[in-house]
Amino acid sequence: MNEPIGTTAATMTAAGTALAAPLLGVDPGIAIGAVCGAGIFVMNEGTESHWKRLFLFLVSVALGCLGATSFAAIMSWFIPASVQVSAGVGAVIASAVSVRIVQQLIRLTETTDFAQLFRGKKG
Repeated sequence: MNEPIGTTAATMTAAGTALAAPLLGVDPGIAIGAVCGAGIFVMNEGTESHWKRLFLFLVSVALGCLGATSFAAIMSWFIPASVQVSAGVGAVIASAVSVRIVQQLIRLTETTDFAQLFRGKKG
């Protein structure tokens, strides 16, 4: 079975991310974690469109960088105090999970009748 991405491409992506992160003002650990989490997300995404996968990858990386410290703080609540959760680990989880959360919120708003929520029940 062929691998979806070669080791050379994976190494180049990680190296490029580590080198570009300081230029963008992002901690390299957070940037690499966000790219890894986005890769996990995209591999589990069922869409066949390469453009959609690329777009979701980029959105996932951005959300991973933005939500790294928040997700690390949330994870530290559930882990014993003797273990410190780095922002890079938070970036992996944030980028792997955040797009799914946004997709579920979009589905929820499509199926919820907000007008009825504000009107209240008649009876």
